[in-house]
Amino acid sequence: MERFPVFKIPSRLLDSIEYEQDVIEEEEEIKIEEGGIPCTTCLISTTKSHFKSDLHLYNLKRKVKQLKPLTEDEFDDKSDISSIDEESSEDETEPVKQGSPYAEFKIKDKVLQVYKQVLSKDPKEWKDNLLELQQKSTFTLLMMASGHFSAMIIDSEKKQLAHKTFHRYTTRRKQGGAQSGNDNSKGKANSAGAQIRRYNEQVLREEIQQLLKDWKPLINESKYVFIKCPVQSRSVILFDEKVIDPSKVRSFPFITNRPTLQELTRAFDLLFTANYVEIKEHEIKSKKEKEIVEKVQTHLQIQELEREKIPELLQYQLEAIKKGRLEYLISILDKDSITSTFPVQYGFTLLHYASEQGQPLIIKYLLENGADPTIAKLGKRPYDVCSTKEARDVYRRHMHRYPDQWDYKLANVPGPLTEEMEEKQKEKERERRKKEREMKKKKKEQPEPEPTPVIETKQAKKVTLVKLSATEKQSIGMSPEQRQRLDREKR
Repeated sequence: MERFPVFKIPSRLLDSIEYEQDVIEEEEEIKIEEGGIPCTTCLISTTKSHFKSDLHLYNLKRKVKQLKPLTEDEFDDKSDISSIDEESSEDETEPVKQGSPYAEFKIKDKVLQVYKQVLSKDPKEWKDNLLELQQKSTFTLLMMASGHFSAMIIDSEKKQLAHKTFHRYTTRRKQGGAQSGNDNSKGKANSAGAQIRRYNEQVLREEIQQLLKDWKPLINESKYVFIKCPVQSRSVILFDEKVIDPSKVRSFPFITNRPTLQELTRAFDLLFTANYVEIKEHEIKSKKEKEIVEKVQTHLQIQELEREKIPELLQYQLEAIKKGRLEYLISILDKDSITSTFPVQYGFTLLHYASEQGQPLIIKYLLENGADPTIAKLGKRPYDVCSTKEARDVYRRHMHRYPDQWDYKLANVPGPLTEEMEEKQKEKERERRKKEREMKKKKKEQPEPEPTPVIETKQAKKVTLVKLSATEKQSIGMSPEQRQRLDREKR
């Protein structure tokens, strides 16, 4: 595999790029009628009632399985659909390929891969975009997370025209999360720390917006503006269309770290790097990768691997599983990755890793899409490495729903978990908590026992009298004023 900057793609490759009209598929446009609401799942313009209909629910289910949506006529003609919960065979319809973060250009027996985010949204313009990127242009990169903000304006020659970083104490230590988010969910706290974080959030907002206003001429000259920040904080950066044009805004198609100048530089290099690979390079054949397989046999943890030698797509998938980002995982995951033995050659499957990380939603998605729970690696099945009870319950629910799909005895799943069993468990938990509350209430209502009086014996009195000094003996029976007078006379 060859790698080179997008700005310096060899002319021999640019001239060899050819489009196959069958490969480029135009997305169906949704024609919005007056007063209508667009439905991106069914690709129609409709009303609010549509989102509760069987058609919409059925198409949602098909979307998860990467299948094309049905029209109303096709849905009515489908006689074998009696309920939205029934399992139906989808052999007739070919699954829609999930979008890869890369735009691929076929050049003979090889493929040129470039991130789609550095190109326009229309695939027909991609070749022209690559030619435009060979000319000098500038880009703006902005990152914001957990009180950290970093910004950089850089040109295609890697010359930094401007850069700045801020940091303010806005996140709650140990508990995590922004103070504004905690205020919205639980109400405003009156502690000193909460007031400091609230003030810092306001100051950070003002500093960022003032910086972007000062950089307005440079930002307007930028070809694209790449932004990485939480959804609830986008208004901090996109506060004025005159400062940042929304049509230029792009997101980072990979996972980023804490916002720093070093991280912005790394993200820029990764964004604008083109891969020139062979079409069959997905097969694992190299000797270096075989060495990694031998290393991974000693332990299941992916952190012990040499990260740079693992395929890049697999790294993204594992990172998405670790952070519980199901939607992002679905976008970079195809059905072959779930059912094939490709990840197994590294000592584990995606189901193993999701179970180890305790991600019940991802485990459920993988099981429903054909992941095999009977595969053993390092002598352990995916159920054996589950780190939480919620993760183990997903396997038991799946066993109840699909009793004949797998050999669950081989998968070490102890038994099915029905809704009645779950309800009984919840009832027991409620009773246990109720008893605990009653016990605490009884303890509060009970009066505190009076301290037992200390009975001094003659021997104790004798010892006490022996320890008294002459001055203390004189002060016995005196009033406080007399004692003070006696102390003054001694001085």
